[in-house]
Amino acid sequence: MRLDGLLPMEGYGMGSGTGHMAVALWIDGELYVVESTDKTNYWPYHGIQRNKWFDWMNMAYKANYIVEYLPLNDEQLQIFNTNAAVKWFKKVEGMPYGYHNYLFCWIDTPEDNYPDPLSSQFMEVGLSYIGTKFPNIAQKMWNKALCRRLNIDMNSTTNILEYAYQQNTNFTDLMKIPEMDYWRYDGNYSMVCSVFVCALWKKARLFGDLENQIQCTEFHNWDVYSLNFFDHSKNNCKYSENRWCHIMGD
Repeated sequence: MRLDGLLPMEGYGMGSGTGHMAVALWIDGELYVVESTDKTNYWPYHGIQRNKWFDWMNMAYKANYIVEYLPLNDEQLQIFNTNAAVKWFKKVEGMPYGYHNYLFCWIDTPEDNYPDPLSSQFMEVGLSYIGTKFPNIAQKMWNKALCRRLNIDMNSTTNILEYAYQQNTNFTDLMKIPEMDYWRYDGNYSMVCSVFVCALWKKARLFGDLENQIQCTEFHNWDVYSLNFFDHSKNNCKYSENRWCHIMGD
């Protein structure tokens, strides 16, 4: 978490104490932090990427991140297939940040995912308005995803929603259609940070027999860190005041 404008807003929407997540992964004998993010005023690189552990920590410190480390429990460590995880990561490394999935890992019911004062009515009007004023943002963040659900190709939010209503699909029904892991946008998988973490775990076999039933594109941050995958007894950090291992930030 970084206490600026964006990450707390994301946490508020998700009901999450985090705004971003990543994975520490050994690759070819070197410890990296792998993640899906984008270039910002705080981060110098685009897309799905790896940075050496101490390089990442240095960048996080300069970005005023609050960082918590969640160690996997012994059961998950025994299951974790590092080779499969690394092989998959190298396949997706360099793909762009998953803006198309940004809203859809969060919204999966008609109304119950919206914190007050948000509502589906507000979202419908808001997305349409943004689509009119900032069509490039709309095209990247929801138009293509809505079109994927309707099997059409349009670049106007208003026209997309009008078409959906003609097909007897209202806004709430359209928004809650689950995102699928195998969907691609412009040839790339679309993964925000939480989707990427879940997908890497999926490739590492942590979901076991449920693997084919899990759609990581439906996981936001709270979904990921609330899983029973972690060992809280390993929390030996000097400054920790909670069940996680607090390693940076106030």
